[in-house]
This record gives sequence, structure tokens and C-alpha cells, in this order.
Amino acid sequence: MEEALSEAGLAAPLIRCTALFRAFRLHGGEGTPMGESAAAREADLAATSVAIWQSDTGTSGTEAAVEAIVPMVGAATDLFLARMGANLDAGGGVFDPDLETELVYCVALQDEIAAQDED
Repeated sequence: MEEALSEAGLAAPLIRCTALFRAFRLHGGEGTPMGESAAAREADLAATSVAIWQSDTGTSGTEAAVEAIVPMVGAATDLFLARMGANLDAGGGVFDPDLETELVYCVALQDEIAAQDED
């Protein structure tokens, strides 16, 4: 995961959480409650990731930020999907203890960002 996010800078936690929610959206499927909830969180965190990455790198163009971030989100999503698949293959659900902790962190992060946006 560190390699996938090596160029993320201060936006790394946001990009990582964007990827986690994308993985859950893909796993849950379009139109499902899990998929829809994950998609909303993914979109919120993706937008914030772009803003933080731009600020961190001094990049003003949104297009350049998106071009830099999308591959990182894709690589991290692939890692999360592989981990979820391995967990399923091991006979359990998609979660392992670390993944569950990460999900709790990402939900809290996105909730905090949403609360700040409301102020």
C-alpha cells in the first residue's frame, strides 16, 4: 500500500480511504445499500483528496491533480479488493481486524470532513 501511495503526500490518508470506499462500492455493487453508501463516501473523499493534494504540491490545476490521484486510488483499490477476496477465500467475510479498523477510521474521517463542510 505504501508503494501505491508513495506520491500522495499529505493526501495519502484521504486517497487510501477513497480507495477503501471504492473497493466496498465495487464489492457491494451498484444500486445496493452498501454500494450506494460507499459511493457517496468515495465521492466526498475524492474531492477532498484533490484539494489537499493540490495544496500540498502547489498544483493549481484540477486536471493535473485528478491525473495524479486516479492511478493511486486505482492501485490502492486493487489492493483492498485482493485483501477482501483473500478474506472471503479464507472462509470468513470480507473483513479482517485491520480492515475493520481501517473502515472505522475512514468513516470517522469522512464524517468529520462532512461536518466541517456544513459549518
